[in-house]
Amino acid sequence: MASAIVVWGHGDQYVVNREIFYKMKLDVKAVIDNVLKSVPKIHNNFFSNFENFKEWYLNENLELHSVVAIGNPYGTKRMEYATLLKSIGIKPVSIEHSNIHISKSALIGEGAQIMNDVIVNAHSILGDQVILNTRAIIEHHVSIGNGCEIAPGAVVLGRVKIGNNVWVGANSVILPRIQIGNNVIIGAGSVVTKDVPDDCVMVGNPARWLKPF
Repeated sequence: MASAIVVWGHGDQYVVNREIFYKMKLDVKAVIDNVLKSVPKIHNNFFSNFENFKEWYLNENLELHSVVAIGNPYGTKRMEYATLLKSIGIKPVSIEHSNIHISKSALIGEGAQIMNDVIVNAHSILGDQVILNTRAIIEHHVSIGNGCEIAPGAVVLGRVKIGNNVWVGANSVILPRIQIGNNVIIGAGSVVTKDVPDDCVMVGNPARWLKPF
């Protein structure tokens, strides 16, 4: 079980993860953020780029795991940064709030971030670097690809298949057996009633094409 971590990202996703870090007794040894304009004062080992972190890490006698705390629509960045950290021997760890239900038959990929009141039902599969936000419901036999984020209150019904780098907006509903392609945004409150192709934004009830992603 991981006990010490490096976190990539120091924005809102980091903030919502802090309670989980505490409850899981994960010690944040370092933070990387290549977007921040100023260095946070709350952490001594802050790095503005990977190369500086790498130099520090290779000189330390530490066993670290990683959490990439960057929300969507940057799922591809989560995958990219996790791969960089793995290249120097730092593997992703999944973090889970204590108040969730994950079926024993569900499969969870690397680096998942699962928030309060989430339900993942039987035989569902999550890819790598997936974020499930507060009160998201993933029903049975759902497949979710890499780098996806399911926003608060969203419901993904049975046997839905979701591709990579998909952002499902807050309180949206995806009806059973729908297939959603790669690089898709489903707007907040939308109801998806038919299959969705790659590279688009869908909004409304029923959800309709709005523009390319």
